[in-house]
Amino acid sequence: MGIGVAWALAAGWVASCALVLLDVVGGLLPGLGIPFDVAGMMSRLGGLTGAVLLAGTALAKQRQLNPECLRCIGLPKLLTTPRWTVIAGWVAVGGCTVRLAAQAAVGLDATPYRTGVSMVLFEGGFLLAGTALPLLLVTRFGRVFPRWMLLLPGAALGTGITAYFGVGLVQMIVAGIQGEAVYAGTSLPASFFWIAVPAYLVWGAGLAVATAGYFLRTRKPCKGCER
Repeated sequence: MGIGVAWALAAGWVASCALVLLDVVGGLLPGLGIPFDVAGMMSRLGGLTGAVLLAGTALAKQRQLNPECLRCIGLPKLLTTPRWTVIAGWVAVGGCTVRLAAQAAVGLDATPYRTGVSMVLFEGGFLLAGTALPLLLVTRFGRVFPRWMLLLPGAALGTGITAYFGVGLVQMIVAGIQGEAVYAGTSLPASFFWIAVPAYLVWGAGLAVATAGYFLRTRKPCKGCER
């Protein structure tokens, strides 16, 4: 199996497990009222585990191309923060802002989730993930504190949001082509979802790219190839 094929299959596996994002939110914040299916979550977590193992195999194969470089992934360490990383960070903030604007347009109380402590925590995390996190990934302050700890939420949220809402957008497009209603089970207008879902996708993609740039900027140089 080629390395590129392995990476593509791993990405596809992650996309097929996109609903794990709701599993995590529903499990951590049960007060929101999001349906929580333990069996379904375990199945999706198993799929993600397979994707991680496959990606690890592809990465190990890449490193075999240069056995002296155990840390090398074929990409150089960035000495400065490139413009594309900064743009990605601001694109993520823009996606979050558009999502908030769409919510404001239909009413801030028009939400399928229950109000309460869980909702307050959810909204706080929402704002941090859409503003503070992407900007920390592309500014000097983020390399001072919390340094490497930004990689975990950046990678998890960037991948999760992109996969979940990427799949959701494809489903919306297919439904639209077939003449079916989009999210017919909610009281929100279809126009809301045509704005909110692409905004989420832009947010997730920007966050993922900013996280990749942060990794290349902060990773330890490879001793074998001095990169």
